[in-house]
Amino acid sequence: MRTIVVILTVAAALAAAAADASVATFGGKNGPIAFRRYFGNDQNAGAVFTIGADGKGERQVTHPPARTLDDQPDWAPDGSLLVFVRCTQNAACGVYTIRPDGTHLTKVSPPCPAGARAPQCEDDTTASFSPNGQLIAYGSYTGGDGNGLVVVNRRGLGRRTVVPRRGGIELIDPQFSHDGKQLAFVQHNFGVKPKEGFAIFVVGLDGNGLRKVTPWTLGAGDNPDWSPDGKWLLFRSDTRRVRQSQIYRVHPDGSGLTRLTLFKSGTWVGSSSFSPNGRWIVYSATGTNGKPDLFVMRADGSGARRVTRTPEWDSAADWGRAR
Repeated sequence: MRTIVVILTVAAALAAAAADASVATFGGKNGPIAFRRYFGNDQNAGAVFTIGADGKGERQVTHPPARTLDDQPDWAPDGSLLVFVRCTQNAACGVYTIRPDGTHLTKVSPPCPAGARAPQCEDDTTASFSPNGQLIAYGSYTGGDGNGLVVVNRRGLGRRTVVPRRGGIELIDPQFSHDGKQLAFVQHNFGVKPKEGFAIFVVGLDGNGLRKVTPWTLGAGDNPDWSPDGKWLLFRSDTRRVRQSQIYRVHPDGSGLTRLTLFKSGTWVGSSSFSPNGRWIVYSATGTNGKPDLFVMRADGSGARRVTRTPEWDSAADWGRAR
């Protein structure tokens, strides 16, 4: 009986996503930017903040316990929630949601004993919302050589594996397409060739149509972001494969690969996100005192300007829609 209930829950959730996809969208009027700020140089503690693209209205959203890092925030399409990953030192990471005013903190990942790690409980990575805001995708690790990409509803129920784990491969950073029918994600090879390779893949929400989008030579990754119209994927190249990270865009079929930036050698570059109206991009790069700040630029890579100026480390930005 329990199996039947779970299957029906998954079917209902996926049907809702498909039904709402034609009217739901990640686009709209530009709202606040969510990001992660590290506390201290060891990067083992940090919280989720929000700020306006003009650098005003900064607000700390999460207040994690000591030695805990809240990371990789992602906005719900209507701006009512943020999903993020909370990691405590020497323990598994879990997926949580929270309102942008800092209330209603809710754990999405399955319960996990304090201080436990995989395989005692699952260890989860970067999460994202579907276009209708009812589903959440994230990477789940439960021990062994790899992890898989899973989809659940906002309460963590109706779990479904979209791409199963395989030996020697890590699957991370899933992001829903604008119509909710596909996931873009990053594959990291740690036990197969090309060794320490990173590339962006796209797969249907039903697990079919898996294809590689970027060449291994770019080391593409770090939370790729779909444009609001679904025509582009935004990502950065990785310094383990190239001399200097840059920000690129590419069509989901792998065509139209375009470099948007020309950062000078030695610049640290983090993940990036389109604005809801598709005209701007927020990203992180070396800023104050040599640590990353947030910047915005036009979608063609021009007109860059700084958003944050702090002695801390600001990155992992996601641009939300105005409510």
